[in-house]
Amino acid sequence: MKSIRVIRVFFITFLLFFLCLSFLPLLGATGELKVSFLNVGQGDSIYISSPTGREVLIDGGKDAQVLGQVRSVKQFWDTTFDLVVATHSDLDHIGGLFPVLRRYSADTIILSHGKSDTSFDESLLREAQTQEKENSSRILFAEEGMEFDLGGGARLMILAPAASQEKGDTNERSTVMLLTYKDKTFLFMADVPLSVEREIIQKYSLKNITVLKAGHHGSKTSTGDVFLSEVRPEYVVISVGANNSYGHPHEEVLNRLTNFKTTTLRTDQEGRIEFTVSPEGRLLLSFSQ
Repeated sequence: MKSIRVIRVFFITFLLFFLCLSFLPLLGATGELKVSFLNVGQGDSIYISSPTGREVLIDGGKDAQVLGQVRSVKQFWDTTFDLVVATHSDLDHIGGLFPVLRRYSADTIILSHGKSDTSFDESLLREAQTQEKENSSRILFAEEGMEFDLGGGARLMILAPAASQEKGDTNERSTVMLLTYKDKTFLFMADVPLSVEREIIQKYSLKNITVLKAGHHGSKTSTGDVFLSEVRPEYVVISVGANNSYGHPHEEVLNRLTNFKTTTLRTDQEGRIEFTVSPEGRLLLSFSQ
């Protein structure tokens, strides 16, 4: 009799454990869209959680600092991303993706076209191919017009680079993405310069953007007057490290943003900057370290 009770307890425990695993993915389905600009120092990293719990990581900063930020925004038991994007192969955007891809699996990995003057792009491709082999990940190369359904009405679209854009430096070939949910829009400009900004607003109607991730950490080579006059962002986020050697964000850019009466937020001052869009379309803003 005792052995039967032990077997019964074991069976019930196993069944409960299996049911818990089955329902874990549903715990992330809040109906809210969450966009977090991670505090990774002098670099870029953006985390997105969709209304149905799908998760996206755009860039990873320059080093393993991103792991602490990722642990703060993901459920502790969650070891996967639906989509990981490397906007371009500069170290301050992809350096942190190496430890991320060794710690987390990714269903889809998006890489940028072209090669940089360093070996980082080739190393990241090898890391992605390891994921492809071990986790059946899908590898894509960013191209204008690609669109991803994140569930619950949230969509992520690639606006640049065009397939024909093979020339130019890594910044010019950066992947620009537009996230939409309800009537809210998030425009992620990676490190693109003024010339690419002009091309984008000529191709797309991008008026009254809710949140703009400023290009190139607030460098004066991005976030121009012509661009701002078109997109008219409500909020601008500058992902930047404190007391960085580049002088980012540049005073010229900060003055432009002041002239356009936008609310400017900086990761070196605010820490992690988090936007939440409710199922009713309300926008909430919070800060964390």
